[in-house]
Amino acid sequence: MRDQTSIHMSFLAGLRVMEIAALTVGDVYDTAGAVRSQFNITGTQAKGCNTRAIYVNNKPSVC
Repeated sequence: MRDQTSIHMSFLAGLRVMEIAALTVGDVYDTAGAVRSQFNITGTQAKGCNTRAIYVNNKPSVC
């Protein structure tokens, strides 16, 4: 499950390996346990020290 999630985050959200590895549970889930509609990659997590927003689509998967 972890590997599949990493691959999906890479392809579907355009995240690099280093950015995926730097994510924490709190970055993706809110305090109620729901997936955030947007989370930010900070300059220390991203290539080039640029902060960027990642948007999450709430559309259900067909897989």
